[in-house]
Amino acid sequence: DNHPKFEKNKLKVDFLDLSVSWDYFNIVSPLNQGAHILVALSTIKSNGCISRITLLLNIHIDISCNEVRIEIKRNKWAKNGELHISRTFFFERRVFDDFYDKQGNYNVKVVAKNFFINNVNLGDYIIEYSFIDTENLQLMINGKDVLLSKRTEGLNINTPDSDFFILNQNFYENTM
Repeated sequence: DNHPKFEKNKLKVDFLDLSVSWDYFNIVSPLNQGAHILVALSTIKSNGCISRITLLLNIHIDISCNEVRIEIKRNKWAKNGELHISRTFFFERRVFDDFYDKQGNYNVKVVAKNFFINNVNLGDYIIEYSFIDTENLQLMINGKDVLLSKRTEGLNINTPDSDFFILNQNFYENTM
């Protein structure tokens, strides 16, 4: 079974308010040794959350949580000028395409009072994302602009401080 396992407790849906709330919701990915970037995320846990959906021209989803925890395997980067290239994981274009197909017209905002990465509490976090088009995903992380762009060679991640690149499988296998 290579699919993530979902756990939830006390899921409440209010159709009149267009809201969903849950005590905790966990996504646990199977352990395997692959180099795909999705293998980097082993668990995503959230608790004390409420999600509200607004139907406008685009679908707006606002999620507010007491706590979000993400466990991420460490990535090693090779520096090429100002560009950091992943030495640990590769990127599969179809994942970006599938994500766009499912959420291409969504605007999502996640507010976490306590945002943990690998058991380190980073405090309050606000993450917003929406697709610009089929090639670009716009992220705002605590007001900082991050652009994810799908390229033939892989995924480019442009942040205010640095540029990162995760190669697609063909380039990854031929260069690593």
